[in-house]
Amino acid sequence: MKRITVSLIVGIFVLPVSTSTVLANPPGKSEREAQKVQMEEQREQAKHERELAKERRKYEAEVAREERKQQEEMERERRRHEREMETGRNRAEEAFEKGADERSAGLEKQRDRKSQQTQNELGKGSEQGQAQREEVRRKWWRFWE
Repeated sequence: MKRITVSLIVGIFVLPVSTSTVLANPPGKSEREAQKVQMEEQREQAKHERELAKERRKYEAEVAREERKQQEEMERERRRHEREMETGRNRAEEAFEKGADERSAGLEKQRDRKSQQTQNELGKGSEQGQAQREEVRRKWWRFWE
């Protein structure tokens, strides 16, 4: 950026000085020599403009490169964030499924206990079971009295 600015400033001040000498056409020089000097100055000016254009292209390429780097970095960050979100989502789903499996296993155990209890009570008739319950109640009432 500094080179471009310096080149522009130098180019702006040098051109007017050099063109004024050609236009003055000093005495003793022929028309051909004046044209030769003018053509040389035009070549110098064209060369200077090409150098400025080259510097400008370099600068624009550098800016474009920096922008691409920033965009790539942002894209990498976005992808990383998406992977983290997907991983978190997968973990949450796994935890939910694991919890569902544990809950269903707990319900199965509870059902098994209930069915086992009903099977234990099947062998006892209602009269026999009633008599046992009455006996247990009496024992407890005696204990508390």
